[in-house]
Parts: sequence; structure tokens; C-alpha cells
Amino acid sequence: RKPWVEVQEDNNRFLGTMTQLVLMIRHIAWMLQIFMPETSEKIFTILGDKKLYLLPNNYAFNVRKGEPLFPRLQ
Repeated sequence: RKPWVEVQEDNNRFLGTMTQLVLMIRHIAWMLQIFMPETSEKIFTILGDKKLYLLPNNYAFNVRKGEPLFPRLQ
């Protein structure tokens, strides 16, 4: 899928694509907790997630721009 095209052509499909991407990233954050707890916490913060294991119906994420997860080495 190409969300940059979907946003111009079909808003419902774009919303579905972005929802799936956020849910996948959230799932990755859950799996990272054991190995990289700080990175996992940063992801949850960016997603505006309350770290609920099961999401209630119509749960809304508040995705915002955050700091890079892995800053460049200087």
C-alpha cells in the first residue's frame, strides 16, 4: 500500500492503512520491552499509548512527533 497516495484518493483506506501501521508498531514496542525497555517506552510515548494489553473498542491513539529512537552518533 501507498499511504501517500491513499490520503489523496480514499481517506477511509488511508485511515485503515495508518491504523494497521500504528498497531504493528505498538506490537513491536510490546515485544521490545524485555530487551530495550527505554526504546519501548519512547515508542509508547510517541503513540500516546497507555500500555493496555488489550485495547478497548474505538481506542484512539494520539500519535505525535517525538525524538529519534536512535540518535545519530557524532
